[in-house]
Amino acid sequence: EANARLYRSGDQGYIGTDGQLYFAERLDRQVKISGYRIEPAEIENLLLRHAAVDAAAVVAVEERHGSKRLAAYVAAVTDAPDRLRAELSAFLRGRLPDYMQPRAISVLDSLPVGNNGKIAYERLPKPQPINRPRGKPVPMSELETQLLLIWRQTLKNPALGVEDNFFEQDTQPMSLENNFP
Repeated sequence: EANARLYRSGDQGYIGTDGQLYFAERLDRQVKISGYRIEPAEIENLLLRHAAVDAAAVVAVEERHGSKRLAAYVAAVTDAPDRLRAELSAFLRGRLPDYMQPRAISVLDSLPVGNNGKIAYERLPKPQPINRPRGKPVPMSELETQLLLIWRQTLKNPALGVEDNFFEQDTQPMSLENNFP
């Protein structure tokens, strides 16, 4: 019905010549990762509370197998970017749920900006993974050994350890065809 009230969803769309409603894009920067709706600006604002950060940007990066991960970019003057990445990762872990944690943090001298002075998200470089120290403890039981072998095979990662976070693994999609009788 013409001039009828519509729900304000944050999505932009249009009605085609065929009368169908078509989705065009989001009006905000909200992304959906692993079933969770995330507003990257919330994470950016938190990063800006850290004393070493001058500017911050958070984007969803699509991996080669189709899943998305959050990547953070910060502008900071530092002579130890690896240490700052680890520090920022710990800073965020204490303040955000796991699904909102960036899986990569890049430290830059400055963030790219467009003609309007706003961050040019499309010009951000490839993200830098977080270098978290990982111990490689051995499995404590036969069951733990079997589970580790299953995860290694499923994620196609023979280096996977007992305490590794499988959400942070760079994996290939698993084919279901030859895995079941």
